[in-house]
Amino acid sequence: MADSANIVDLILAKPLESLPYEEKLRIKQQGRSTPKIDLVQKIGKSNRSFQLSLYDKVSWLTGSAVKKKMYCWPCLLMKPSHGCVVWSKLGFGDLSNFDRAYKRHENSNEHVSAYLESMLFLELFNPGKFDDMRQAFPEEAFQSVLKSYGHHFDSGRLRSELQVLYSDQDLQSNRGKLCDYLVFLKDMELDSAMPQLYKLFSLVATIGATSAGVERSFSCLKRLKSYTRNTMGQGRLSSLALLAIERTLVKSLEKTPSWYDRVTEHFLEKERRAEFTYE
Repeated sequence: MADSANIVDLILAKPLESLPYEEKLRIKQQGRSTPKIDLVQKIGKSNRSFQLSLYDKVSWLTGSAVKKKMYCWPCLLMKPSHGCVVWSKLGFGDLSNFDRAYKRHENSNEHVSAYLESMLFLELFNPGKFDDMRQAFPEEAFQSVLKSYGHHFDSGRLRSELQVLYSDQDLQSNRGKLCDYLVFLKDMELDSAMPQLYKLFSLVATIGATSAGVERSFSCLKRLKSYTRNTMGQGRLSSLALLAIERTLVKSLEKTPSWYDRVTEHFLEKERRAEFTYE
């Protein structure tokens, strides 16, 4: 059983589709590996080395410390035999051209196709295809769920609950939007009767359709990290950003009688050189 350091080497040696289900599940749960790669190249008069910050810069990037190469995680998982040869098989190791190469791959048909294949399960909730799905169950889209999130679901029960959705007109009537289905299932207390379906609805509802939410969160950083807060650490910055983004929730919590006492107690539990307790 491979650990996070050599999981890429395992997939390169034996494509994910050929591995046992238990091994696929473990790899999915573990996620992409981000090992330190001992890669140093001389560019001009200076040396350039691989930096772990590249994993933060490129969300799909993974690597192999053994082969000293970088790879595309979605292409490794979803398109082991049809993806971009460099990023899914040979590996990329040219640090001088990294920025240009990763952007080119990100917009390539192979990468987009691999990403879309992992999101194929969204078709399961397309109301315009419910009649067709009632006649022929969407096996490919269903397998896409299991391939990406199988460890969260009971596959047999999920299949049965989806078949009920496609055949029951009461569930389908006047509920064309995803949020309408969620509200209906909750109001009718069907979330406990059909837990797998409700869980899948919730999963799809959390997948952002645009980047607006992310961009909005970045706009608040301008107010938080001013020139007087340049020495602020990442942990404190993340906490302040979360408070700023969820300010509506914070305002509602402030109305709770024990809110300030709980915050004070949590603050006092932290290890500090100064003594804040009064005796």
